Amino acid sequence: MNIHTDLPREVLDNLDPVKKFELEALAKIANRLEKVNEIASRLERVEQRL
Repeated sequence: MNIHTDLPREVLDNLDPVKKFELEALAKIANRLEKVNEIASRLERVEQRL
């Protein structure tokens, strides 16, 4: 997720700086959770092969 590409420009321009910072932080967390899920899926596939 990238708030700069996923949200319309007018929304970003009207966001309070604190809210914008919070959204950026949440987007980073979401991206990392997505990576964790990818790693978990890979581990499950490896376990099935063993």
